[in-house]
Amino acid sequence: MNLTGQALGLIAENRYPVTIVTKSNLVLKDIDALMEINKMLAVVVFTLTTVDDEIAKII
Repeated sequence: MNLTGQALGLIAENRYPVTIVTKSNLVLKDIDALMEINKMLAVVVFTLTTVDDEIAKII
């Protein structure tokens, strides 16, 4: 298990809330731990970037 997965496992065991900010869909590797943490509170925020000004206005 990777370091993030281990940390999320400990967070889940101790019932702490967590917020993750990422640009990657790799967070899905730890979905089981996040679902367990979400019994308390788990928030995942994705950063979206674009060089297109019109799209930037929308997002």
